Amino acid sequence: MSYLLIEDGGVVTIAGGQVPQYQVGLDAGKPASPNMGDKYTATDTGKSYTCFVAGVWSDSTPPAVNNIQNPGFEFGTANWTFFPGTLGAGVFTSDATNPYEYAKRAKIVCTTLKADTQLYQDDIPLQPSTLYRLSFAAYCQASIINVLKVEIMKQSAPYADYGLGLYQPALNVASWKFFTTTFTSDIGASIDARLAFNFSDGVDGDIFYIDSVKLEKVI
Repeated sequence: MSYLLIEDGGVVTIAGGQVPQYQVGLDAGKPASPNMGDKYTATDTGKSYTCFVAGVWSDSTPPAVNNIQNPGFEFGTANWTFFPGTLGAGVFTSDATNPYEYAKRAKIVCTTLKADTQLYQDDIPLQPSTLYRLSFAAYCQASIINVLKVEIMKQSAPYADYGLGLYQPALNVASWKFFTTTFTSDIGASIDARLAFNFSDGVDGDIFYIDSVKLEKVI
């Protein structure tokens, strides 16, 4: 006798007397010969696996949800705010010249830099004490390559650190580079997070390009 198991959108035929196994552990430690219906969750990569065919694991990880709105600047400058800083000056645009992916990119011309010159997005929802991955592509036309500072904080005073206090990637000059980093959100993180790209360590006239911004829960 056998029965059908509906699992992650697939139909698995289970042999009579066979009980599906549900296990967790490291990705590399999942059983080499799973039985149909078995499931495995990898604690180090966040991936989920289901066995639909005896002896074969299939990746059944749900699609990651990007918490960033307009991540590729395809809708122009929507959802993003450029603050040139007190007495600072600059221009933030979205254009179709040499995007990292899809059709557009962000271009930030920092005419006069100040301590708080930044491009940011507010109202980002975060769950407390949760592992997240931030990734983005960037490059610059600047005299110093590590002038970009990236932070995730509360969007209002006192601008508390929400888990990523300071990430400072070394940018390429005139060519895209993809960056990724993980962090655990603060216990006080909520629906009022701000992701900020701060350009204040540069010099007047620096130009920055950003594209493909993603903020996703790892597990």
